[in-house]
Amino acid sequence: MAKATTVFMTGASGFIGSAVLHRLVEAGFLVRALVRPGSPRDHLPRGVRLVEGDIRDRESIRSAITGARYVFHVAADYRLWARDRNEILTTNISGTRIVMEEALRAGVERVIYQQRRDPRAAARRRARR
Repeated sequence: MAKATTVFMTGASGFIGSAVLHRLVEAGFLVRALVRPGSPRDHLPRGVRLVEGDIRDRESIRSAITGARYVFHVAADYRLWARDRNEILTTNISGTRIVMEEALRAGVERVIYQQRRDPRAAARRRARR
């Protein structure tokens, strides 16, 4: 890769996200990673530009995504239960919508989206049979 390509990434401090992040860095990409305030960072590779923010906050996404060629959207709320179910829905639906809209606005070439799988959905389908 002659000139390093900038990648914007969400979910970098998570289990799957950190694995993806390591691979991107190894491949020579310049990575700008959105991390929540207080999220663990000790396991993240050096050389990554960490940007504090939240996928539900359009302004933090807009400023962090600007100039990126690719977006890896790996962030999600994976909890199986929350006292307020809307917390999970807001992150997974509204947050994803914001990331996608801002990627479009910024002229990102490609978005790679790791979809959250709800293990309860498969169990419900099996129970209906």
